[in-house]
Amino acid sequence: MDINKLSKVVAQIDSFYQKKEDLSNLKSDIEKMKEYYNREWKNKNNTFLNNFVDKYYNAFPVPVLTVCGKGTREIRFTKYLAYFLDPTNSHGLQDQYLKSVLLNYAKRYELAINWTDNFKIETEQYIGKVDGVTCMCDIVISNLETVIFIENKILSSESSHPGSDMGQLERYYHASKNNRAYSDKKKIYIYLTPGGKVPGNSEVWNIMTYKYLVKKGLELLEKPNYISNPAKSNLLQFLMDLSVMSYDSFLIDLDKMKNIANSIQNNFSLNKALKFNRLKSKYQLEFRIIGEAYNG
Repeated sequence: MDINKLSKVVAQIDSFYQKKEDLSNLKSDIEKMKEYYNREWKNKNNTFLNNFVDKYYNAFPVPVLTVCGKGTREIRFTKYLAYFLDPTNSHGLQDQYLKSVLLNYAKRYELAINWTDNFKIETEQYIGKVDGVTCMCDIVISNLETVIFIENKILSSESSHPGSDMGQLERYYHASKNNRAYSDKKKIYIYLTPGGKVPGNSEVWNIMTYKYLVKKGLELLEKPNYISNPAKSNLLQFLMDLSVMSYDSFLIDLDKMKNIANSIQNNFSLNKALKFNRLKSKYQLEFRIIGEAYNG
């Protein structure tokens, strides 16, 4: 039986037992199940538990923008992402992160085999006007055959404009369609948000989340000897910034985990284990990033 399902069964039976009297046989069975669960939980989690107490809690890649109070500033995250997507920059990844993030779109839109060749990556790029309203897209990735528009939103949603009845994404779509510079190019539209909020014009704009960006980076990190150590260090810090939007909340939860972990090591209990698992699951990607930092 899956250990998570078993833990729920044990909790339900334990709760039932507390309300009854003279159920010695049931009590014996419950104790056996608890012992089994304790043993299985420790076998599955002891390595992580020890690593968390001895390593992960004390040092991990610092999410610099978030620590500096810039965790929700869209323009900073836009430039940060564009930097890592650009193969010409000195992050050490060449075009590997660009390919990892956009490969699914390249397949979906049937781009040429050499689809990453000569891509130019620009931020806050003018893409045209609609109803007299200037349209500036967060990231525009283009070469002779293809243009990819990425609009990034963190806290805000689509912005309206008094001069137009269209929403922001609809304006951007029509501006790009009417722009002669893009007329002969295959166009891909991507709407990037932390939680994958669906835009009004969802048939045109593809949804991308920050979690997706983190997972694509982790795919590179988890390939043995695939990227250099400096590139790995750069990518680890970038991924932590993408994944940890609220640094204060993250630290509070780490403190909770540390207290529970110390308590479990001294005196195991089902409730403590469940609380620890919930927090571990909440920060699954962050702990994968931290684990990769130590694996290097």
